[in-house]
Amino acid sequence: MKRLLFLIPLFYSCFAVAQPSADTGRLIAQKENIITEHTIVQSENIGRNINSDLAELRPTISADGKLLFFICENHPYNTKYNAIRNSQDIWYSEKDSNGNWTEAIHMDYPLNTYFFNAVFWISPDNNRILIRNAFIDGDYAGNGVSLSHRLKNGRWSKPQALRIRNFEKYDRGRSNGASLSQDGRTLLLYMTETKGGYN
Repeated sequence: MKRLLFLIPLFYSCFAVAQPSADTGRLIAQKENIITEHTIVQSENIGRNINSDLAELRPTISADGKLLFFICENHPYNTKYNAIRNSQDIWYSEKDSNGNWTEAIHMDYPLNTYFFNAVFWISPDNNRILIRNAFIDGDYAGNGVSLSHRLKNGRWSKPQALRIRNFEKYDRGRSNGASLSQDGRTLLLYMTETKGGYN
């Protein structure tokens, strides 16, 4: 990577529109697409093929809008469901020819191998993804970001950790994420400032 950008404050990138509501008190609608403590984000249920009684988190959608990755928390199919409370695994759905999301599918090995799994970014051609945590030949190696690519058989490769200088030094909070430029030369990292904080 020629350029590496670190953003210490938590940076949220989402596909939501700030909406005013009758019960928002002093909150005001934002004129720009900037999320602040005053922003009102309205979520939308996109149907029973995706939304359930469980928590669906961290949606990541492809550039063409036809592939959706998300986390499902504490689902019985999750890899570490019996090992840890609130396990998070990667699930995905594709849009059909009618524009509806197909039934969500649980991703298996090699992407769901740890307690808390997530997709951070999808390449424009839908053939590369960045995932949470550092992996070496598919084995968990600690905090970080890893890259996986689609194989000829349609499955995903074992994730490989990106070598990010001083990642551990800056990753002190509860949340982090990453995005990669289209040419693969610039990595954007975002993370919370303090350990245990929700800031």
